[in-house]
Amino acid sequence: SGGAHEASIEELRAMFTLGADALDRIRRFRDERLREILTDSGARPLCGNGRIVIHIVPLAAFTSPFEVDIAKAYELQQLFRPINSNGMNPRFNFEGYISERGGVENLGFTQVFRNGTLEATRAHIVMEDEGKRFIRGLRLEESLFEVLPHYLDGMRDLAVPPPLLILISLEGVSGVAYRVSVNDFDYPEPEHRLQRNTVHLPECIISDYGSRADYLRALKPAFDALWNAAGMAAAQGGIWDTIALP
Repeated sequence: SGGAHEASIEELRAMFTLGADALDRIRRFRDERLREILTDSGARPLCGNGRIVIHIVPLAAFTSPFEVDIAKAYELQQLFRPINSNGMNPRFNFEGYISERGGVENLGFTQVFRNGTLEATRAHIVMEDEGKRFIRGLRLEESLFEVLPHYLDGMRDLAVPPPLLILISLEGVSGVAYRVSVNDFDYPEPEHRLQRNTVHLPECIISDYGSRADYLRALKPAFDALWNAAGMAAAQGGIWDTIALP
């Protein structure tokens, strides 16, 4: 009753094909957006020295004509603050709604697209000391999960339907060490260094809106892979100690 029924083999086949096609389109969208960032497109190009780019993409954005209320996104601007920002400059743009970090240089922004997709960026994630380039991994992860639950709350309030695919990319990081020690000077020699200039973490699915702990669990496999690249067995300590894992 109510239109709910067990899907037939033909319907399952159609659903799988639609989902696979949507995934390809989502990846192409991510790649196009990264190319725009790499080529310094736009009125205020994103600064370099290592960048992290997060895409939260509803499947509905690529399988239906779904659109969000951009005016409401502006009203919810506190939920869409840029990563690790004290101030922000919210405004409308051609793509929808954008909130940039304050300052002369563009060190990051949050973009809400009309189809419900969210893009969050942060620049200058690569530090340098005595000729060694590295990322403060724990601090970066803490700053991400400080804003990620708010982003998802904002998408929920904009009536963006799950499931959502989360894609995280690090750019400009070839030869950079991902340090996961609390002490920046407590690191092994030789350090494991990232081998690719652009690193795509494994994609993660948010099947429904939930708590911060739910989101941490959903994204842990992606960060496990990043910690593997740093020579560690899995993401641990810091924010990862705040969730009870099975």
